Amino acid sequence: AGTLREVQAVACETHFVETLDGGILALDAFSLPGTGTADDAPVAVLIPGLGGSANGGYVRNMAFSLLHRGFHVLGLNMRGVGAAKLRTPRFASAHRGSTGDLREAVSY
Repeated sequence: AGTLREVQAVACETHFVETLDGGILALDAFSLPGTGTADDAPVAVLIPGLGGSANGGYVRNMAFSLLHRGFHVLGLNMRGVGAAKLRTPRFASAHRGSTGDLREAVSY
């Protein structure tokens, strides 16, 4: 059923976040074409499932829904996913429950 859903149109601007150990994360800032979001709006960070990217239909549809509710929406591409090129031997951001990469992306 999920593969039959229409993916909603959201614009995306990618920001690269360098981690303390030299890795790269790609943080996609979503927006609705032709609209803006208030500066003081809440922020939602969407984290795709293992092996997924912020370009996935379910992430983009969630971004669309949150944008319509007034949120700033970011999609986090972990190391080696999407435009986040793999630059370190560590390729899994969620290795052993690590939250370091997420903390660095949120701090950005």
